[in-house]
Amino acid sequence: MKSAGLRPSTPPQGRGFHEVLEEYLRFRVGYSPEVIEYLAGAVHGEAGAGTRYLDVACGSALLLSALAPRMGRAYGVDLSRALVAAAAGASSTEASCPAARPFSVAVAEAERLPFSEGVFDLVTVAQAYHWLDPKRALPELLRVLRPGGLLAVVSKYPAPEEPYVYLGDECFHGLCYPPRRAAYGVGNLLPLLDAGFVDHRRRVFPWDLSYTVESYVGWMRSREVLRVVGNARRAAALREFERRLRELVPGGEFVERNLQYVITARRPRS
Repeated sequence: MKSAGLRPSTPPQGRGFHEVLEEYLRFRVGYSPEVIEYLAGAVHGEAGAGTRYLDVACGSALLLSALAPRMGRAYGVDLSRALVAAAAGASSTEASCPAARPFSVAVAEAERLPFSEGVFDLVTVAQAYHWLDPKRALPELLRVLRPGGLLAVVSKYPAPEEPYVYLGDECFHGLCYPPRRAAYGVGNLLPLLDAGFVDHRRRVFPWDLSYTVESYVGWMRSREVLRVVGNARRAAALREFERRLRELVPGGEFVERNLQYVITARRPRS
């Protein structure tokens, strides 16, 4: 990563996802082609083929692997050593494809990025903003962007009218987290403006995803809210969820509309 202005630092001890890594890699879904086109188009007009891109809290590289072929150089960081190893494997797979462009990944925290100031044209945080300490992380994201560079916070949730994830919340209520808000979704991220970003914008991209009961239960099993629960309690809750989901979907297959929220802002040009 020296070409991106790597700063020496001691890698943090990453939080685990190793307990659910198999489910995470098998059942997590990335982002629609429309989102990829939107993000690539938002930076190519200025940076062109030399675009330098960083995905913060990259996980298993679901967004990173999709955007990397559209960028000049691509990097990812995450706190989880297990997910960084998985992302590195995805990069090796990409490298074997002539049309793909591999990327570099490392263990690092958003609140202390190991890069010099002003080196990236695009920084993304996908389905991970809730992991960050905004007061510490947002100044770092601002710092590593070049003047005029773009930050994109991407989130994906089931549309409010879809019943499936709410059924899971009912089954797990009181087991692993406090009561949730009435609906999933993302409004504005006004703390970006407080941190010094400008040109705050919000776009929503619908995406219909096909599931089976098995794949949806697998996705549910990979969620952080269940990862922290003891094995026996988690297994019992998932069995109840699967039973009720099969009652809701007798045919075993269904389509769930998801809404992808893309919040963007830029580092001031001067």
